[in-house]
Formats: sequence, C-alpha cells, structure tokens
Amino acid sequence: MAKPRLLVTTSTYPRWPGDPGPAFVHELARRLAERFEVRVLAPHAPGAATYEHMDGVEIRRFRYAPAALEMLAYDGGILQNLRMHPLRTLLLPGFVLAQWCAVTASLWRWRPASVHAHWVLPQGLLARLALLPFRVRPPLLVTLHGSDLYRLTGGFAARLRRWVFAGAAQVTVVSDAMRQSLLEAGLSAAAVQVAPMGVDLQSRFVPSVDSVRDPARILFVGRLVEGKGLGSLVRALPAIRAAIPEARLDLIGDGPLRAGLEQQVEALGLAAHVRFLGPCPQEVLPEHYRRVAVLAAPFDRAEGFGLVLVEAMGCACPIVTTPWTPLASFIGDDGRVVAADDVAALATALIATLSAPEEATRRAQALASRASQAFGWAAASERYAAILSTLTETRA
Repeated sequence: MAKPRLLVTTSTYPRWPGDPGPAFVHELARRLAERFEVRVLAPHAPGAATYEHMDGVEIRRFRYAPAALEMLAYDGGILQNLRMHPLRTLLLPGFVLAQWCAVTASLWRWRPASVHAHWVLPQGLLARLALLPFRVRPPLLVTLHGSDLYRLTGGFAARLRRWVFAGAAQVTVVSDAMRQSLLEAGLSAAAVQVAPMGVDLQSRFVPSVDSVRDPARILFVGRLVEGKGLGSLVRALPAIRAAIPEARLDLIGDGPLRAGLEQQVEALGLAAHVRFLGPCPQEVLPEHYRRVAVLAAPFDRAEGFGLVLVEAMGCACPIVTTPWTPLASFIGDDGRVVAADDVAALATALIATLSAPEEATRRAQALASRASQAFGWAAASERYAAILSTLTETRA
C-alpha cells in the first residue's frame, strides 16, 4: 500500500549532508518518512543542490535570486538577516513568489495528502494562499517555533497569523508558554497542541565515561544573533576570571553579531580567553558538551524551546540559563536559572558551577535521566505522525 504524501515547507533546512545549521526539520522529516512519502520545499543557497534525496526525504530547493544573492535564509535566519542587512528586504518579493510557486506546483502536480508548514510566516501564509483554489484541500498543519510568534509582534503580523490559523486544520507549538499566548489571542484549545521538536538522546547526545571535562571551560552553542544574551555573557567573563583565572569561553555558531562580539572581546582584553569556533557539525557537537564544565545559555528574550539545552542535558553537561526558555521549569534545581540581562547574577552562577564540579555533575546527571524520557525523537516523531495521520484520515 502506497504511503500518503506529505508536503513540508520550511525556510531552514540542511543545505547539504553535515551542514552545521539547524537540522530539526530534517530530523523530523526523515522519521516521518517511515510512514509518509515526504517532499520538502526549502530555499536554495549557494553550494546546495536544487534537487536531491537525503535519508529517504525528497528535497526541492527553490531559487529566488541569482545564486550569489541568495542570502535571505540561513546563517542567522530571515528575521535576523533583515535586521542586520536592511537591503536584503529587496529579496523578499522574489523569495515569497518563488516559494508560493513551488508550493503551488507541488499541490497541483504531486497531490499531497497533507501539508506541514514550519513557521506560520511566511510558510503557513503561503501554503494557505496556494491552497485557496482547491475545492477539496489537503489539511494544513502549521508549526510555530518561537520567532514567528515572539519577534513578529505588530498588529499586521497578528492579523496574518489569525488568517492562517483560520485555514489550518491543526496548529502546533513547541512550548506551553506559546500555546498560552495563542489561547489568549483567541485560538481555541482544540486548535493548538504542544508538540516540541526532538533531540537524539539515544545515540548522539548521550553521556560518555571516556570524556574528561575541562573544569574551567564555559561553552555557548547557537546562532550569534540577538536574544541569546551574548553581550551579557562576554561582560560576565572578567568577573568570572577574577574568581577563577583559568576560566575561558568557547562560542560555537555563527551569525551577524560575530564581528561586534569579537570587537567587544578585544576591548575587554579577553582575546586570549575567548574562542570563536564557528559552526559545528551535529556529529561533533556532543563531544564539546561532554568536555566542558558548563553550558551558558543566557537568553534575554523569549525562546521558542531551546534545543541546545536538551542536547546539553543528554550529554550530562551542567547548565546555566534564564527564565526566557520554556525549559527553565524543567531544569529546576538540576541546573542554575538566573535573571536575564543580569551580568552579576550570570557571573555568580557560572562561578558557583565552576567552583563545585562534583555538585554540578550530580545535578547534570539527574537532568540527563529525566530529559531522555521527555525529549527524545521517538516521542516527538510519534506525536507528529499521529497528528498528521489523523488529519489525513479525517480528510479521506
């Protein structure tokens, strides 16, 4: 019996095998491919194939400008790229038109049984527009990941979201806090479910008895963009080093704030104690979590979920973060949660973690045990497969 066809639209997707960028959309798609015939529509990028199969998933990357100008998606994401490079707004019309054409062509020619749009804007909006001409429409599942709710806050964006939700068969969000925001905005309880992305906590992000932690190494992992608290983290380092002179900071990731952060590090005389390691492939990342004393994730604005925290949990890496992640309550006393934008509090928490490695390890191991049951891909993919199967069967 043929598998039902699932069309996935996204603005972030691995550009090639081993791409260090966010891979959670692909990780979900490849697991759903066990039950569905999956086609992904994603933006093209220089060096990426326009058509390929990866892990059982068909990938079609739409062109929206000459290759050298395809700089709207990836490397920080669309919103951050527009904020840092306003002239890239000129790429938006071509991007929107190209994605709408790609979705429309797949709807007419491929005839999917359901459509899954990651991020309500622009993917959800364009999917609903493309579905309008159909008398019998495949059900639309829209997933919000955080930036499309917390960083697009104007009235016009809110109206667009409401229009997309009105045409969606189901909406999912990655945290309880996001669901509460949508309920307060008028979405019905039945229309929105909490369904976070998963992390490979069975084979990749797991503890290792062979890895030895560096007692003075602090790690940051993520895009170098606004909202991650990077400025506070760098400003906290002098106080940390005053208490623990061996302390140093490694930053894994890239983004538009890198140049400014490098200047900040230089101005504070920290160049010898801060390393910018750039993007890191997923297969290499676990060893970093296993070898550092602590992961610092000092978010200073609402985070949709915080998958890097789950990755660190899986590797039994101690964590210092802020209440801006929905995982703060889950971490509880098994990590340290400090006020956002409070450099002194951040420094104190990191000093406390570095100064008591045995206690930090005990807490991290307890957190790893709880996380493996709550955030693995098996549960996450099963949840999405059930949602999509229900939508497909209801339509049939």
